[in-house]
Amino acid sequence: MFPKNTLRIAVGLFLLFFVVFVIFYGQQDWFGTGYPASASIREYYLTHALAGTGAENAVTAVYLDYRLFATLFETMLLFCSVIAVFYFSRHQGDHE
Repeated sequence: MFPKNTLRIAVGLFLLFFVVFVIFYGQQDWFGTGYPASASIREYYLTHALAGTGAENAVTAVYLDYRLFATLFETMLLFCSVIAVFYFSRHQGDHE
């Protein structure tokens, strides 16, 4: 239907425009300072990190206990993305 190079360029441009659209259109208050609920959540994590998780460092408590599954799935998504990049960037057969 389409040459492989044209299809790769089209998919790459689509993904590029999609990422740029998500970054600029979906931009929010990245650190959550504009939301009143974030202050109470932040205080909860800071005061209950040691008692709830046993970790002395609040960042470690949030990263490895409260967000454990999110961290695992983000890592899996990163690995799948790297594999997809290698898969789609392979060149087989004659070079045009």
